[in-house]
Amino acid sequence: MATILRAVRASAIACAYRSNGRADEGFADSGSLAEDLTDVLVAIGEAAQEHGSGVVFLFDEVRFLALDEMAALIAALRKTVPRRLPVTFVGAGLPQLPELAGEAKSYAERLFRFPTVGSLPTADAATALTGPASNLGVIYEPAAPETIVRYTEGYPYFIQEYGHIVWDLSTAEVITEAEVREAQHSSRPRWTKASSESSQIARQSSSCATSVRWPSSDQTRNKHAT
Repeated sequence: MATILRAVRASAIACAYRSNGRADEGFADSGSLAEDLTDVLVAIGEAAQEHGSGVVFLFDEVRFLALDEMAALIAALRKTVPRRLPVTFVGAGLPQLPELAGEAKSYAERLFRFPTVGSLPTADAATALTGPASNLGVIYEPAAPETIVRYTEGYPYFIQEYGHIVWDLSTAEVITEAEVREAQHSSRPRWTKASSESSQIARQSSSCATSVRWPSSDQTRNKHAT
């Protein structure tokens, strides 16, 4: 959090200079994380408001913040609300995140929304596989994505892992159901590790926003090589 504060403070000072040509001495260096972070977020919010813009902070693995860091962040964000500053925060974490936030500051549940991300509907889970592949000129046999979705129970992280394994395994323009089933065995150690670490998460509604990574266009395979 200290590193993040330094980076955000530098941004706030830069905004202040661009807005009025100066930044006050002693800005956000009181030594109190809550006070300094509040100064920084308010300054950034005021600068953004002046320029008709907004600022969003994206944090992953929020649960790893220390309790005092969590409390400072929540308190600082709260100060931007009555000022109606265009500053917001999006954090990702595991299901215990609302509880941790509440322990840090009791009013956190009124300040934030805690949407959950669980298993995807069957159609959406299948599209998460077939859509990106299609964009790169690769298609799935009809039964292939169904097999993946059934095996992963539609959980986004498992779909990501399974899709990545199948992509590496397949060498043709059509990903077959046989290749999908082979992937369960050829990459068993990796898959077992992922399943072991995430099985508890997969069976709970998680507050984490999981995005699927897919190969970029320059990673498209030459299907006719060799």
